[in-house]
Amino acid sequence: MNSLSAAVLSIVVLVVTSPVLARAQTPMASVRVELVQRLQGFSVVLVEGGPGAAAPQRAVTGAAARALADMKDFLPYESYRMLDSQWVLGTAGMSVRLQGPAGEVYELNLQTAYPYVGVLSGRQGPAAAGGPARVHIARFRLTEAGSPGASGARAEQDLAMARQRFGAGIMSRQQLERAEQLANVQVRTAAAAQRATIIDTSFTMDIGETVVVGTSRLPGDKALIVLLTAVPK
Repeated sequence: MNSLSAAVLSIVVLVVTSPVLARAQTPMASVRVELVQRLQGFSVVLVEGGPGAAAPQRAVTGAAARALADMKDFLPYESYRMLDSQWVLGTAGMSVRLQGPAGEVYELNLQTAYPYVGVLSGRQGPAAAGGPARVHIARFRLTEAGSPGASGARAEQDLAMARQRFGAGIMSRQQLERAEQLANVQVRTAAAAQRATIIDTSFTMDIGETVVVGTSRLPGDKALIVLLTAVPK
């Protein structure tokens, strides 16, 4: 083999064994897209908007006051009175109770999710590792905390009778447990049927942002206003 042939053969071997070419022939790493759930805290503020000036001790302050000021062209109220505020923390489904202007109780249910992110080779990509800047509120539902009503009262009476029968030896422990389970389901179902939905919506917000979620009219030119803050870490 002459020197020219040897040189050509060396070049061919170098090209065939080149790492760049070897990587090009390797199948691309699979990328899947998934919804990342993270622990997130929220501040919920219930406010009453109405005419005239609010009492100073119940004035709205902080991020909630700034958010209401930003919405002044859309909210036809002269003053805002703080009714209740709560903190809630969770990864997907959360609930909290808030007290209204006359002592009535409202129940807020939050269902959250972060935006979709790419996951490469089973590991979260840079966007997920650095933490998303936004969170999607898949459902924001504010309802009246209903009472069991007549149906629930009957279920509780049936349960009391079952306990008396168990005490008298007429009913077994297993039968009593089934009666308790049935009564609990009936009471919860009856209470849910009594609830009126105040706000039911979904939206996306920035972490650290305060959003005026919605309003519900009250008698006397007043309204319930709910504000939500996605609290940064």
